[in-house]
Amino acid sequence: MLKRFITAVLCTLILSSVLWAGKLTLHDGTVYEGEIKKLGTSYSIKLKDGSLKLISATDIQSIDDPKLSAPGGEKKPDASNMGEGFVRASRAAERSEQPLLAATIWQKYIDDNPAASDLDKARAEQKRWQTMADQGAEKIKGKWVVGDDLKKLHAQVDTLMRDAVQLMSTQQTLKSITKLQEVIRIYPNSFEAHFELGYYYLLKGGNEQYDKAITSLEMASKIRPNSAETLSNLAIAYNFRRKYDVAVLTAYKAVQIQDSPAMVQNLINALSYAPPGMRANHPKVRPIMEESMVLASRHGIGGPSGQWTYVRPRPGAELKDEDGPGPLVKGIIGSGTGFFINDSGYIMTNRHVAGAADQVIVRMSDGTQKLAEKIHVDDKQDIAILRIKTDAPTPFISLAAYDTPPIGTDVTVMGFPLGAAMGANVKITRGVVTAVEDKPECDVIVDAQVNPGNSGGPMIDKYGNVLALVAMKTLSDEAVSSYGLGIGTGRLRKYFDEQKQKLTFTLAPGTKGAPMSTEEIAEKYTKATVMLLMVAGEVPDGLK
Repeated sequence: MLKRFITAVLCTLILSSVLWAGKLTLHDGTVYEGEIKKLGTSYSIKLKDGSLKLISATDIQSIDDPKLSAPGGEKKPDASNMGEGFVRASRAAERSEQPLLAATIWQKYIDDNPAASDLDKARAEQKRWQTMADQGAEKIKGKWVVGDDLKKLHAQVDTLMRDAVQLMSTQQTLKSITKLQEVIRIYPNSFEAHFELGYYYLLKGGNEQYDKAITSLEMASKIRPNSAETLSNLAIAYNFRRKYDVAVLTAYKAVQIQDSPAMVQNLINALSYAPPGMRANHPKVRPIMEESMVLASRHGIGGPSGQWTYVRPRPGAELKDEDGPGPLVKGIIGSGTGFFINDSGYIMTNRHVAGAADQVIVRMSDGTQKLAEKIHVDDKQDIAILRIKTDAPTPFISLAAYDTPPIGTDVTVMGFPLGAAMGANVKITRGVVTAVEDKPECDVIVDAQVNPGNSGGPMIDKYGNVLALVAMKTLSDEAVSSYGLGIGTGRLRKYFDEQKQKLTFTLAPGTKGAPMSTEEIAEKYTKATVMLLMVAGEVPDGLK
């Protein structure tokens, strides 16, 4: 009896050890078996001899353990039987800091490998990461956090930030700084905490404080690349530390995002501190020097000022971007509009949309997303051409035959204003051409409403032809209405002629059949108008 009991216990122990043992395979072919646990971006494995190994996730090819799952709660695919390109895509996605960038990496793999045997698994991975992006998942200190855990963390951070601001307003500076540092400790993704610390150190002054300001503001800028206020303040700190060329370039980048008197004045000041030789000979500073004269004239600025303007983010700026405001998905720095110009997947949009992002994702009317290739981003006009890979012909809109539309021409504007705040469906506004002016940036003025996010979209005449490319809007307030500004077809055709060696495709001629109603224009061209998501982060080459 005792012998049978001992045998049963031993069998149970052996069976238990088999059940909990996982297998971990490295890219170099090494295989470990034992109890596996995830520790941040690494894994620990307790081997059968009792020893413990810590292995980075980037060194792991596959994990075979039912207890472990990939980010988002789904089991990570076993890449041991996958192709080299699949393995590269998997490693790049796992290393990414944004779920949308990981989804983009998988989309690139899918687009580049339409006949791959592992395509179904790649699509599942793309869908998993896209779901995480839609849910707002964040990588915090090496760990993906989503759902209720993320909500609780954000609530805790919000409370700490309110306390920090309140303490700062009552001159309890040291306590406020402690609160801000606590926010960064538990949530290093906080733009507000890094910005507030940088702003405080900048105001305090002194070389040591300026260095701290630079560190904090650089982190804030990394989190929110299109914050003009962060960049302008950062330029001031660089200037005080005699990094004059970096100060000028940073101040100029701020102006490109937000062309306001305060931003331009800081740029003029930064240029005035730069050594004369730098202003005259530096290949990047010299053209900025020339452009700054036009900017200063536009805002009535007479020259350098003894006063720097320390700027703070505009109310609600944490939810907005000049190229497409709204509560943006994690990883998206802005959004805009584009439209197909032929049936081969070529898309026209603005330079300030395509050029401001590391990657551009094209979201079509059926929800399909494709990673765009940047064919040409013009350095003279606000025009860019993208392309997506597609098996089927794409619906497109032709350019009108005339160079400038007659005054009073009916116009339909299609696009995606206000980004995610207004939803992912195309929006339409109506109006007329109110003027054609030979201005440097735009020549067509319409009274149809456009907003950030419309940038790069089509202005369409009643015959279904593009009469202008949306580029910007005039400022408005309680007393002044807003007008939409576009680049007319004459300038667009001239652009194509100048770039014909790079743009080797042909444009279909515009037609002038029977006039179309707004409903007919919407029905015909909704599928030809696409939302462009501007993504920060690089997609590695060589994923094929």
